[in-house]
Amino acid sequence: MNVFGCTSSRRGFLILGLWNCYDPGNDQGLRDDLIQEGEGARIARRNNLALAGIVVAAFMAGAGPQDLEVFGVTASGTMGVLTACFMVLACHTYWYFMRWHHLADDAVILVFSVTLKHPPLPLQQEGPRMLSQKSAALFANRACFLLVAMSVAISVWWGVSAVAGGVAWTN
Repeated sequence: MNVFGCTSSRRGFLILGLWNCYDPGNDQGLRDDLIQEGEGARIARRNNLALAGIVVAAFMAGAGPQDLEVFGVTASGTMGVLTACFMVLACHTYWYFMRWHHLADDAVILVFSVTLKHPPLPLQQEGPRMLSQKSAALFANRACFLLVAMSVAISVWWGVSAVAGGVAWTN
C-alpha cells in the first residue's frame, strides 16, 4: 500500500494530514466527501510552518541556536541552547495538539455524495465514514510535516551538540 494513498489511523490522518483519505473499510461515504478545516486548524498549521521554517532556514544559513531569538530570549551557553531546543519541540507538539482539537471541534464534512444541498456534517458526529482532504490542505499538511520533522531533527542535533560540548557556539 502506498503510504500517501490511505491510512487506517483516523488520528494520524487528522493530526498529521499526510494522507489523501481515511477509509475505515466499511464503504461508508464516497471520495467526494471532503473535510473543511476550521480556521483554528489552519492557524495551528501556519504556526508550525513558521517556526519550523525559521529553524530550518537558520540551520541552512549556518546559524546556530544562539543566533535564534525564541520568544524574545536569545540562547546563551549550554542551558540556554537546551532551553531553546526544548521550547521549539514543545511548540511543535502543542500546535499539533491544538490542530487535533480544532479539527475535532470546528471541522465539518462537505457532503457531495448525497445532494448538493446537504448541509455540512460535524466531524465529531460523522461516524465511521470515509474522509478526504482538499488538495490544498493535503499538500500544506505534508509540507508542514516535512519542515517540522527537519526542525525537530535540527533541534535535537543542536541540543545533543550542546551537551557534548563539541560545538564552538556553546559556552
